[in-house]
Amino acid sequence: MAQIAADFIKNLNPDKKHCWIAEMDGEVVGSDFVVDGGNSIAKIRLLLVDPKARGLGLGTRLVNYFPAFTI
Repeated sequence: MAQIAADFIKNLNPDKKHCWIAEMDGEVVGSDFVVDGGNSIAKIRLLLVDPKARGLGLGTRLVNYFPAFTI
C-alpha cells in the first residue's frame, strides 16, 4: 500500500489521478485512489474503510464518486 501511495504522489497528475478521503467526527476512516487505467477506464488502486466505519455504506459512497469524474 505504501508503494502504491508513493507512486500516486510521485507521478501526480490531477487530470488523471484522484484521491478521496472520508472523515467521521474529524477522524480519517476511509479513502480511495483512482488512476487512469487507459481506454477511458478508471482503475481503483486503494479502497480502504476503517473497521469502525464499516456497515455504514462508506465504501459504496466512495466508489460512487468514480462516475462523477472522467479520466
